[in-house]
Amino acid sequence: AGELVRPASIGYWSAIRHWNWTEQIPMIVYVQTTARKNNPRPKVLGVQYEIVTLNPRKYFGHVKEWRNGKAVFVSGREKTLIDCADDVGRAGGIDELSKAVKAAALHISWKKLDEYAGRFPNRAVMKRLGYLLETLVPGLSQEGRNVLLKWQRELSAGIVPLQPSARKSGRTVTRWRIRVNAEIG
Repeated sequence: AGELVRPASIGYWSAIRHWNWTEQIPMIVYVQTTARKNNPRPKVLGVQYEIVTLNPRKYFGHVKEWRNGKAVFVSGREKTLIDCADDVGRAGGIDELSKAVKAAALHISWKKLDEYAGRFPNRAVMKRLGYLLETLVPGLSQEGRNVLLKWQRELSAGIVPLQPSARKSGRTVTRWRIRVNAEIG
């Protein structure tokens, strides 16, 4: 990824897989950057990449990991959840995001997740993550519950769909200002 564009960080579903929050192997390696690329979907040595150009305000929260003796930047655990709640399609859909939320809940820093969500320009991430964490993670820690209560006070007024690409109908959960338009497991 670092040879295709700079700066570069592995993100979305590819990062979900990196953190072992899914058994699925994405067919695309998602690469985040702030640079523009003429070919955002290059295929290199049989591997399909998708280069996603982000607003610089959304490009943060990366960690250096080592693969085959080379440094690779990957979105950190908390930032992976934020990015995937922002762009559910690149997360592999609401099912993959749901699996990631359940797997990640015990391994994230709530302080960092709260900081990143507050920095992120799209409040829909708080709505989606808050709803998923509250619904899918029984026995959430007190720290986690406190973060979710804080988010509820900071939610924007509009209703957002749980899965943007799904049907427009579904029940509305006013507590999270979200339309549940897809089943979660």
